[in-house]
Amino acid sequence: MLNVLLHSADISNAVKPFPTYKTWATRVLEEFFKQGDREKALGLPVSPMMDRETTIVSVSQINFIEFVVAPLYSAFSKMFPETQSMCVELIENRRIWQEHFEDELERDASTTDEQKKGKRDQFEKRFRGLTDKHFSRRNAFKDAEDPIAKRVLSTPPNSRRGSAVSAVHSSPLPSGRSTPSRKRSILLNNNSPGEECGHNGDSFVCMLSSALKAAKQNGLSSSPRRASPASASLRLSGADAET
Repeated sequence: MLNVLLHSADISNAVKPFPTYKTWATRVLEEFFKQGDREKALGLPVSPMMDRETTIVSVSQINFIEFVVAPLYSAFSKMFPETQSMCVELIENRRIWQEHFEDELERDASTTDEQKKGKRDQFEKRFRGLTDKHFSRRNAFKDAEDPIAKRVLSTPPNSRRGSAVSAVHSSPLPSGRSTPSRKRSILLNNNSPGEECGHNGDSFVCMLSSALKAAKQNGLSSSPRRASPASASLRLSGADAET
């Protein structure tokens, strides 16, 4: 579990608001490109995603979201429902990168209109697959009237599995069974996120601390009380005396 939490924090830029995400993505890619420049200078093969001349930033981030972040966070949000808002940010960031990709595609003079349409449809289909496999179309988008969101939502799910995925974003609380007696998330708190956490409410640490607090409360309230070693030894000595 600690490994999962650490890895989730490590890749959490993709589930933060887009300006924060883009800032860190730019810095990470610049590190990649500098390594690629060094590899070229040494006559070595350039590692994937590290050639600044061929890497398309929007495509690299779409791949990062679909193959690395989404599979982990879809499971993570089911374990800690308080983090479901991060998945909404993830879908929004995927939509924005799709938008950037389509804008770059339109400016590309080396491809025909038919090729542009084919590429756009390909990445749009991937977007539908992402929402159907890991999340739910219902309430997945911040703005359902956005043109890209409309195109994704207008097509029937690709498979029964996609249509049967539970709506993880339909409510900040999953069910009454796992709900502790008091408010369990900053999403339900009357205070602002900053007041609850003492720092930026968008941060991974803030959301995770609320989730772990709720999980701890559940564990303490539901687990049976264990007897201390001292009380156990007293009971054993008493039983010996009776026999």
